[in-house]
Amino acid sequence: MNAQNPRPDDNPLEDLARRLGTMGGKAEAEIRRVIAYLNDEVVPAVRSQSFTALRRAGEQLTRLADELEKRPKP
Repeated sequence: MNAQNPRPDDNPLEDLARRLGTMGGKAEAEIRRVIAYLNDEVVPAVRSQSFTALRRAGEQLTRLADELEKRPKP
């Protein structure tokens, strides 16, 4: 029989527990997939972009310091 017409000997609570167990397993697998994606793809990209941003900020700070040194002192 299908879910709309359960067999008379089926316990609805057992059926619910079975379905929740299946959904929980699928959710756990999906969470593991997302974590792997974050660790393998996102974290390295963020690190790389952070290094680039810090280098650019350092260059800008160096230029700013140079400009401040060139200004006449009172």
